[in-house]
Amino acid sequence: MWKKSTLAVLCFLVLASAPPLAAQSLEDQFGVGTDFGAAAAGGGFVMVWSDRRSAGEDLSAWAAALAPALPAPWRLVAVADFRGLPFFVPKGGIVKQLQADSPKRPVLLDWKGEAATRLGVAKGGPAAIVVGAKGAVLAQVRGPSDAKAVAAVLAALR
Repeated sequence: MWKKSTLAVLCFLVLASAPPLAAQSLEDQFGVGTDFGAAAAGGGFVMVWSDRRSAGEDLSAWAAALAPALPAPWRLVAVADFRGLPFFVPKGGIVKQLQADSPKRPVLLDWKGEAATRLGVAKGGPAAIVVGAKGAVLAQVRGPSDAKAVAAVLAALR
């Protein structure tokens, strides 16, 4: 019979060796789902992320700075992390605000902070995370999208 400690170690090893983005799907402000595993398999992506009240503005600034400079096949994925949102705040209002703030660029709504947890992003956004074709985090740049931060992200894509 297996001991509990042996089973715990085996479970940890299985989870640690699994790809970080396998079968994770989030919906955007328009109700369209995106699978992170498929996004990574397509050649990798840059996830711009924010957990702040001004997430829409943070993500728009990062997207405006990075989108024109991203080489093929890299994609840009915007994620708003709402795990710290109080239960009494109506989600519908947040969705409508993001639809108004970002009518053309999808922003994935992460109500539980799953993407950040799986990619190792600490609270206190914004950030840009470079995720390679195999789902591994290649770089993480914290803070606003100034010239130095954008240069660091683009350098990680080479």
